[in-house]
Amino acid sequence: ALPSKGNGRVCVKACPPYQTPAFAPMAALLLAAASLAPAASSFTWRYPILTAALFGLLHGFGFASVLQDLGLPDDLVVPALLFFNLGVELGQLAFIAVVLFVVWVAWRSSAWLRAHLREAQTAIIYMLGSVSALWLIERLLT
Repeated sequence: ALPSKGNGRVCVKACPPYQTPAFAPMAALLLAAASLAPAASSFTWRYPILTAALFGLLHGFGFASVLQDLGLPDDLVVPALLFFNLGVELGQLAFIAVVLFVVWVAWRSSAWLRAHLREAQTAIIYMLGSVSALWLIERLLT
């Protein structure tokens, strides 16, 4: 339940603005680290729904903070956040569809990739984790 101001309008309280830009790279870095852990011992593999909900909550705080900064009236914050998140989710689904298509084409056309799948996955995870770490440091220092 969202807190109310007492007049029936919803008030979304977000983290201070200086903290929210770091949430996205922090979530990506944690996910990269969890992807390298053995599946049986990884929190993300044992509790995927809880993990997705926690990462979504972190990102939601960032979005709420940005919407708050736009100066929307209190009664428009929740619909704006809902539709913004819906747009983000649709964009992510489109991006995933493109990535899956590229991976499918690479898989069908590369014998080397099929033979070295685990090494390729690990290299990609390290690359994404490194970019996330740099992004996190940059956001924390600014």
